[in-house]
Amino acid sequence: MMSTEPVSLKVLALGELGVGKTSLFKQFLYRIFDKYPLVSHPDSVIEKYVVDGREVTLEFYDTFKIERFGSLQKYFYRKVDVCILVYDVTAPESFDKLEYWRGEFLRLSDPQVPKHFPFFVIGNKIDLEESRAVSARKAEEWCESKGSTMHFEISAKDNVIVKQVFLDIIRTVLNRKAIEEDDSQQIVEVQADVKPNRTMCWS
Repeated sequence: MMSTEPVSLKVLALGELGVGKTSLFKQFLYRIFDKYPLVSHPDSVIEKYVVDGREVTLEFYDTFKIERFGSLQKYFYRKVDVCILVYDVTAPESFDKLEYWRGEFLRLSDPQVPKHFPFFVIGNKIDLEESRAVSARKAEEWCESKGSTMHFEISAKDNVIVKQVFLDIIRTVLNRKAIEEDDSQQIVEVQADVKPNRTMCWS
């Protein structure tokens, strides 16, 4: 059963320059479209939402500093709950670099169970359909090869399903956390039921 306790999620988007990571966040947060950095100082924007009756605090990290100052990478990757990999559907090279960004995240964040970490892949700029160079099917096959990673296509410029995508991502992560919490509780209960071994050995 999913908890109703408030939860905080740190959200990080990775991908090549120009794919629309900042625009994606701004469209969801403020319903505006521009290419300026989400933040300059501090490094994150924190917003609270109620999703399915549960209070969720989302901490969005803009990665323009990662791209400009490599020495800050580990700071951004630390304790991330959600990693969004973004590519431009009109730029195949940005899709090809998803493998790099995924590997870089796993290397620097060092999650406890890498194969179960929640990645989400977003193809941006579907408003430029006439210039599409990456098919939805190709992206879906790549995601399937990574353990059923969820794939979405959106337009940050035209605000096409941006809100719905973030809600799907939040719900997926909350469901995953609920399963992990249930598993942890079951382990505790099993351990509590085990009677201690009272046999003593004397030398």
